[in-house]
Amino acid sequence: MEKRRQWLTVGEDTALAPKERLIRILLRSIGFGAAAPGPGGDPEGTVKAVARAYAVNDRGTMHGVTVDGLDAGAVRQFLRRLWELGDASEEACTAAARDRGFRSFDGAVDLRQPRLGDQPRNR
Repeated sequence: MEKRRQWLTVGEDTALAPKERLIRILLRSIGFGAAAPGPGGDPEGTVKAVARAYAVNDRGTMHGVTVDGLDAGAVRQFLRRLWELGDASEEACTAAARDRGFRSFDGAVDLRQPRLGDQPRNR
């Protein structure tokens, strides 16, 4: 039970059928990358959305605007709106992040920061 709670919200653990719980645990535990769509997501649509995001970033860079060092609070609010989480608990936010291939909600938010040793993209 305790291990299940690492991967499922309280509501999911009590309301979902065993097969659906297992699917979510497997999906959330494999950590397959930050661009993965959520449950029932559209992989092709995700690829297009990521391509659009890069295009927007590139246009911004041409005008001296970058995504490096964005405010964590603003990114949290943006992800809550994007993933339709509203006032959901942190547990539900982490579940949503894991559905999309992140290790946690905080991990998704922290992607806004450049990592030590990261090189700027050459575009």
